[in-house]
Amino acid sequence: MADDDGRKVIERDFNKLIKYCKVIRVLCHTQMKLMNQRQKKAHLMEIQVNGGTIADKVNWAKEHLEKQVPVSSVFMQDEMLDVIGVTKGKGFKGVVSRWHVKKLPRKTHKGLRKVACIGAWHPARVGFGVPRAGQKGYHHRTEVNKKVYRVGAGIHTKDGKVVKNNASTEYDITENLLLRWVGSLIMAK
Repeated sequence: MADDDGRKVIERDFNKLIKYCKVIRVLCHTQMKLMNQRQKKAHLMEIQVNGGTIADKVNWAKEHLEKQVPVSSVFMQDEMLDVIGVTKGKGFKGVVSRWHVKKLPRKTHKGLRKVACIGAWHPARVGFGVPRAGQKGYHHRTEVNKKVYRVGAGIHTKDGKVVKNNASTEYDITENLLLRWVGSLIMAK
């Protein structure tokens, strides 16, 4: 009985998505157990579903729920992407580290890793553009226009041989196995 109630709730949620949502995104993750690496935590990625009506997008997401989605079905060669992420956190930092202002001379009174003047007497407040100490890193950033040069098929066997380096070009002579994904992805600026 509980299973039927759960299915009804899920169907109701899918119907709400079809009725009210304008953009459909799916959460995907890597399969770390397939890669021979120390890390066990999967990489999460939110991917927007494009093409067709909202109902088509929701039905595609419903069909691919808990199934394997190859990288080649998400990314295409010569596609331009925007990459969104959170920068590496560095904690509370001073102005020299955070804003790269020049250190004061050695004989400065009350410290030298400071900003000498934080503004005029009037207006009687500190301007927003004046460098101040505070949080450095752990900021939300978006890098725009990353081009996908090649989408590889990952490490696989073809005609009895193990093909490792299938995401590189003919001119690349290095054995680069840094991208040991199920399907490799190479991006550049």
